[in-house]
Amino acid sequence: MYACKSIALVTPWFYPIPGGVSRHILELAEAFSTLGLKVFVVTLSMNTDDEVFFDNKLKKVGIEVIRLNIRGFPGSVAFSYNVYVTLKSMIKRGDIDCVHFSNESGFVFYFSGIKLPSVTKVHGSWPYQSYQDFRKWMSSQDLKGKIFFLSLYVNTNTIHKLTYKLAPALIAIRREVKDVLSTRFGIPREKIAVIPNGVNHDVFNPTHNQLKHKYLRELGLDLDSGTKIILYVGDFSFLKGFHFLPSIIKGILEKYKDSGVTFLIVGAYSNKTYSSGIALLDKHGVLKGKNVRIIKFVNLEKIPMLYAIADIVVLPYVDQITNIHREAMAMGKPVVTFELRDIPISLHRKIAMFVPRYDVKLFISYIFDLLNNEDFAQYIGKNAAKFSLIWDWGNVARVTLKILERQCSL
Repeated sequence: MYACKSIALVTPWFYPIPGGVSRHILELAEAFSTLGLKVFVVTLSMNTDDEVFFDNKLKKVGIEVIRLNIRGFPGSVAFSYNVYVTLKSMIKRGDIDCVHFSNESGFVFYFSGIKLPSVTKVHGSWPYQSYQDFRKWMSSQDLKGKIFFLSLYVNTNTIHKLTYKLAPALIAIRREVKDVLSTRFGIPREKIAVIPNGVNHDVFNPTHNQLKHKYLRELGLDLDSGTKIILYVGDFSFLKGFHFLPSIIKGILEKYKDSGVTFLIVGAYSNKTYSSGIALLDKHGVLKGKNVRIIKFVNLEKIPMLYAIADIVVLPYVDQITNIHREAMAMGKPVVTFELRDIPISLHRKIAMFVPRYDVKLFISYIFDLLNNEDFAQYIGKNAAKFSLIWDWGNVARVTLKILERQCSL
């Protein structure tokens, strides 16, 4: 049995808002519930029917979602303050005995000095880059974008930094995140545990791959089941390397235009990124042919279908390893991606195709290697599925509880 009997997971990002953080919190909440804990998710309200349906569904498996009605940006101090008020009441009633915060959401809680076992999960590193990097991003933005990035830079170097220094323990999802926190903010390395995200192997596994024809129909794709599908999944954004896609698509289709190969692009977390992504593809003439299909972001339940119909998954992410990498590999799909620091390069051509960072010509060449050799592609897919078994949400939950329980003994 665990010393922690009930836990609050705090995040401004949660379903029906799509994305990696939402997926992370959902999977972790279910893992904690499976271990016997009473689980609360404290998050923002979008005031939609979808969230009511989603929350009722979670309540049936012992997860209660508490939604806060707050105006403004999800990462604002207003959210952190309302989180503090909500948690203070929950503690007083005896509802929770530990807390898991996402990023800076614990700012006011820590600043107030409340003593309760807690841990802060840092989901990524891109907001914590140097000012020079921020200036590069700002240079390509309109005035509204420049203001956003400048505000983000100020926010990360004040509220985020103070939150992480006050937190009794931090969890980084990758080694690279730990390095950034240590070098940029001076956080002691011994305070930061690296716990990789898990994979829900009940949902993401190779058994789906036999249902390609069925899933093509359910996804509304009028493609023959013999069509070779190259899949991109992710937001239409810089972090997900969307700006590399036009060159990759053109490089492949120049050779395979009439050879039964189709690029399927799925994602866009907002109408704005969807529109900008379509404009970029159109600018490069990628949308003129019939070999490119685009689906806006799909429901969580349909994501395994996307992997199942794919022959190759391409992830030219600027970001390091993500849930998408892990899930595609767990489905037994050959993945082409830029090198990932958390996976040894010695596993190149064994569990995935790892391309030196931003070498688009080589990225295209590796896709050709897989298209031209089906046995090789299947070999990588099978190895990837076996390797993915090291990623388990139950283990993430158990290690997190150990970190929290060490605080109980102090």
